[in-house]
Amino acid sequence: MKTSPHFSPEVRERSVCLARAHQGEPELHWVGICSIATKIGCTAETRRRWRRQSEKDNGEHEGATPAGSDQGVGRAVRERRQANAILRTASASVASVLSACFKNKYC
Repeated sequence: MKTSPHFSPEVRERSVCLARAHQGEPELHWVGICSIATKIGCTAETRRRWRRQSEKDNGEHEGATPAGSDQGVGRAVRERRQANAILRTASASVASVLSACFKNKYC
């Protein structure tokens, strides 16, 4: 599905700011989204996605992180895999020593 950036970042930012004005009123949340969406000429779902993405980008909502922070995640995964490999090796070594001790009954 091809999407084109029909709306400028300023329009998106302004619509997110308008929606945040109704943040304390949960019963009016969807009504506010729909109202703002019709005023700027997009669908309510598009408007909702803009707000959700803004929340993710600002760290206010769990979910996908902004582009560029994936490098830190990849590094953390590599470090954990290396640590797990070291722990597996150490565990195998300790297990073999204990096994020998119990077989020979000299521990």
